[in-house]
Amino acid sequence: MNCPVCLETLENTNICKMPICNHSIHVSCALNAAQYDIRCPLCRMSDPNIIPKDRYENEAIEGLQTFANDAERLVRNWNQRKYRVIQNNPKLRIKRDKMKEARKKWQQFDKETDKLWDNIIQDQWKNNSALQDKKKQLQILRRSYLRKKKQFDDQLFEQAPRPFLFTTY
Repeated sequence: MNCPVCLETLENTNICKMPICNHSIHVSCALNAAQYDIRCPLCRMSDPNIIPKDRYENEAIEGLQTFANDAERLVRNWNQRKYRVIQNNPKLRIKRDKMKEARKKWQQFDKETDKLWDNIIQDQWKNNSALQDKKKQLQILRRSYLRKKKQFDDQLFEQAPRPFLFTTY
């Protein structure tokens, strides 16, 4: 008896039988064939209990989409319920309006604080003598590095010229 996939003789070892039709096939051939098709390679029958990977993935994605839609619907319903409660309760409306006003004041103060902080940092960077010295040292070190890098690149490209595509004009 021959394997329907590789057409080699079936031996008693490493043989499996297809679940629905009981056709014999090499285990390695069955695994290779299952990557592309879960049906029997000989008669093309398929086991309804075996879920193909793409169908399984689609079902998982559909399940996640359903979950996301349900969660979105719950949040929307909750927001609508909150809105109705606030509209029907004058005390809650007043508290909500005060809360909004407090949030605006806080955000405005936060912006002003950030702007003040930026100005202080800029003033320090310009006027602080220790920072000025560090800035000068930084520029000297940077120029020294760039000079050494250029010397290195020049010497390297003398011995290993750049390919045409990397040549600069």
